[in-house]
Amino acid sequence: MEEKFIEANDIRKIAEDVKNNEKDLIYINLNNIEFCRIIKQTRQGEHLFAFCQRLSDLSRFICKKDYVLVFYPVFDTLNDEQKRYIVEHEMRHIDPENKKVISHDFAEFRAMIKKFGLDYLEIIEQAEEKIKKLKEIEKKKKQIKKLEEEQDEILEEKTTEEDEKMKNINKEEDVDYDPDEEIDKDSDEPE
Repeated sequence: MEEKFIEANDIRKIAEDVKNNEKDLIYINLNNIEFCRIIKQTRQGEHLFAFCQRLSDLSRFICKKDYVLVFYPVFDTLNDEQKRYIVEHEMRHIDPENKKVISHDFAEFRAMIKKFGLDYLEIIEQAEEKIKKLKEIEKKKKQIKKLEEEQDEILEEKTTEEDEKMKNINKEEDVDYDPDEEIDKDSDEPE
């Protein structure tokens, strides 16, 4: 079975730094959060770097975690400052009372706008461009794979055709070929 997620302890370290420097996030217990990467950029993640999800009661019981922060492959194309921004953004979804995922104040958290201004939109635009390039690369990989498969099929057909021709030639030679007859025709010796 192909894995869809992997642990992201490097992102946990970014979250530790954010928590240590942002006094309004002191309530967050990082031990109750799982950090992971989704291996493949999915359609749901086309315009996302990450998402925060509160686990179900059963998942919380099994995992001993309350939340999961999931990061898409495009997150890894960001520089350190941009990564820190995204991690902090996702951490702000965590409810101090541990009852829900907090929605944005606006289209963004008020605290994030105060801290970073509206320049963060540039991060989003850059990421969308990177996602577009990643999609183009993925599309080209699929095209190459399809061409390789078609080439393999053609080669297999040709090989099969050549094998059949050789079998037919051998059958014909076996039926019509008489080694003594060849000697008789070419011989200068009298009979």
